[in-house]
Amino acid sequence: MRKAIFFDRDGTLNEFKLGDYITQVEELVLLNGAARAVKKANAAGYLCIIVTNQGGVIHNR
Repeated sequence: MRKAIFFDRDGTLNEFKLGDYITQVEELVLLNGAARAVKKANAAGYLCIIVTNQGGVIHNR
């Protein structure tokens, strides 16, 4: 069995503003140290999984 870490995306790995949903990759702004943390976890053998619960996604159909 492989070890895994689940990272919450909004406010943990990237800047988050309530009600402001990311719809394009260009809008993603990582927080300082976020990429380094994921890289270190990968190097330690963890499978890194990024999750989000963007409630506004349903409205963009």
